[in-house]
Amino acid sequence: MKNQATKTTSVISSLLIILFFLISSCENNKIESPNNLSQTSLSESYFEDLKKEDFKQVQYKGLTGLIPREYPLELFSFDSKSIQKIVENRDYKSIPKIKGIKGQNLYEITEFVKSRYPSFDNFDAEIYNEIFPTLTIEEIKSNSELILEFTEKLIAFETISAFSQLPNGKFNFNDHPKSKSSKNGRINSDLQDIFQSACGVAVLVMHPRIDVGGGFSAVDVANEKCTRACSTCSGSDDKVDALRHGIWGIYLGKYATYRYGDKSKALGIILQLLESHECGSSGSAQQMDYKNNYVALQFYSDVVEITGPWWNRNTTIYASDEFIADHINSLDYFLVTPSQIWDYSSYELVHLI
Repeated sequence: MKNQATKTTSVISSLLIILFFLISSCENNKIESPNNLSQTSLSESYFEDLKKEDFKQVQYKGLTGLIPREYPLELFSFDSKSIQKIVENRDYKSIPKIKGIKGQNLYEITEFVKSRYPSFDNFDAEIYNEIFPTLTIEEIKSNSELILEFTEKLIAFETISAFSQLPNGKFNFNDHPKSKSSKNGRINSDLQDIFQSACGVAVLVMHPRIDVGGGFSAVDVANEKCTRACSTCSGSDDKVDALRHGIWGIYLGKYATYRYGDKSKALGIILQLLESHECGSSGSAQQMDYKNNYVALQFYSDVVEITGPWWNRNTTIYASDEFIADHINSLDYFLVTPSQIWDYSSYELVHLI
């Protein structure tokens, strides 16, 4: 009987320990995931301490939503180019200074601003009903992609507003944790241009659904897999360079733009990221990259799938990194001269050396 009681006590103790760790794990997840607001009403985040009269109605592509009264309507016409121009010219006079946003660098500001809004990974129609009170839950679900686009505009505006208040802010993502551990210098460090150049970072800020850490991963995978094209190449204007661009866009789709539920929109953002890498460059090397980028976009269109419930779509690539690299590497490689004009619609890789 004593042994039985001891055994029972031991089992209960074990269960209590397991329960303790489960609770601790849940608490830790809440702390480590600043975007996890799916169970939090927007009155604790987006609306903060504002009162009803502090908001105004706006029309966005046929939808009626609410934004703080001090926010300019021009924020909905912002795009990557306009943000790039504002930052490069330090033209911050027309941007209202939003208070209460924390962060000592662009990465911290971006993460804090996104934490004020519902998670992009879990579209919660009831929370968005506070921003779009005239819509029913079903109408919000039916317009989820537009509503997420609306939210991205607000996040981008708040991010730029907060960034403009930094005395010596660097417009890059060098403070992102993935930047410290990234292996992107192994072959060609210029692939990280999108995290450092104003034109590339503007795309990331304008589209906060992009997984920036996933973007670093895409760079790493592209640099790792491209060496199979040639064991003796330097990686500049040669077969290795051609393969790197032929696969990089696909990995960006797999690891960075998957939160977009519309295939054409995801494709367009990948294209913007790829083109931002060419920002400021010109000549035959640029044209070579453009041609090989197009190969990546073609294959991306073939392998990407739309997944998730109808109100919370994702663009997903199930193909393995190895399969992607092997397939693109199996295409024909053509040595071309700088004077040649390449047919972008052809499914082949080109190199200059």
